[in-house]
Amino acid sequence: MTKIICDRCNRQIKYREDLVVTPYILSFVLRKYHNACYAQREKTFGGYFFVGSKPINTKVYTYLMIPATILVLFLAFVYSTYTPQNIGLFRLIIPLVAILGLLLLLYPRVYSYYKYEK
Repeated sequence: MTKIICDRCNRQIKYREDLVVTPYILSFVLRKYHNACYAQREKTFGGYFFVGSKPINTKVYTYLMIPATILVLFLAFVYSTYTPQNIGLFRLIIPLVAILGLLLLLYPRVYSYYKYEK
């Protein structure tokens, strides 16, 4: 694990188990916290809204990504296959929107793993 500095207390996070990573702005900026700093920040006024989403480096988030990915791919396939033939552009837009959605879903977790946890 590389040297990671907590965004709240500016101390080094030494153990992977103590690392909490949350997305901040549309999942493109990731915040790093100690477990204690994240819990303390979450309890402050407006902490739930300003800290960001829930932690993305958890097993629950990873396990929920798998069915979400399968569902998005399935729906993109169904909608692009069973649209009327006269709406050709619609058949191209649905898979592109699905791919963009998958990138927004998978990017923070994969980036967090390779940058902070590996």
